[in-house]
Amino acid sequence: MTAFARTRVAVGFASASLVFSACTWAWVLCRPEETFHDQGGLAITLIYFPATFCTWLVCAMLSAGLLFLGNSRSMGVGIMQRRRLRWIALGLVALGLCLSVGTLILR
Repeated sequence: MTAFARTRVAVGFASASLVFSACTWAWVLCRPEETFHDQGGLAITLIYFPATFCTWLVCAMLSAGLLFLGNSRSMGVGIMQRRRLRWIALGLVALGLCLSVGTLILR
């Protein structure tokens, strides 16, 4: 697998964590108001937050590993595009962290 392909896959993993976190937020926000009162808030703390955080962690580790493997020193064609994709992947990982931790704060 080329360095450019690994970088693209890393962006895909970072995007997947972001999509999962956003879908969890959307699902929680679309529930009726009384869903998370009393014991319902416990579900966010014990199920939804760990699920989004673990998904973010796995995707972030895979993405970072692929970015590390794709960090070749060769100056081939597309080096600027690879650098841009690396920054996009890192930004998506950071945004995914904010959304996954935000699930706990939402409670």
